[in-house]
Amino acid sequence: MDTSLALDLLNQAPNSLPAYGSLANVTLGDMTLFISQNSFSFGYTVNGVNIPNKSWSIDFADKISFHDTFGLYSTSSVNVFSEEEFTNFAFDLAQKFCDDYLFYRTGEDGVEVEVRPDWSRMRSEIGFNMIPGQIYNNPINAELLEQGTGVSFSAERAALTLYPFWTAVFYFSWPIGNIHGAQVGVWGDTGEVAYCYE
Repeated sequence: MDTSLALDLLNQAPNSLPAYGSLANVTLGDMTLFISQNSFSFGYTVNGVNIPNKSWSIDFADKISFHDTFGLYSTSSVNVFSEEEFTNFAFDLAQKFCDDYLFYRTGEDGVEVEVRPDWSRMRSEIGFNMIPGQIYNNPINAELLEQGTGVSFSAERAALTLYPFWTAVFYFSWPIGNIHGAQVGVWGDTGEVAYCYE
């Protein structure tokens, strides 16, 4: 962590600090200070996005707690998507997935009929984070991949490097049984689809 930048951030902290539970924040360069009456933390920022996996904090609430992953991870700053590009790409992918997936609804007569998702009132949740390169490299994920629901990862990614990862959930206008939509995850450094399923 750049200690001179951290000291500059502390010097710019507001005089009146919020109570525990809410935070004031100040950003300089690639670091953000989050501060309240009971805690302060420094978080790494990539292109204006806070990266919680690379942070340093002290909390003085009920007991003193210390957290430091700032020096643990390096970051990959390559991102091939803007939010708009990712959203368009992921929505196209979700629609293609749903075109190939069979959805069934039980009618009032108790007979199951195949239905197609209605996207006319679609809403979405888009997320971006930096995650460790080998986070999904585990036996449970390997079993899920065999079933078609795991997250694909590249063995080329380093375990202690954070890589850009986009997520999206596209909700149908109305649920089909207990299925509310489609979700998509894409590695931001390569554009590889990590997952796409209901």
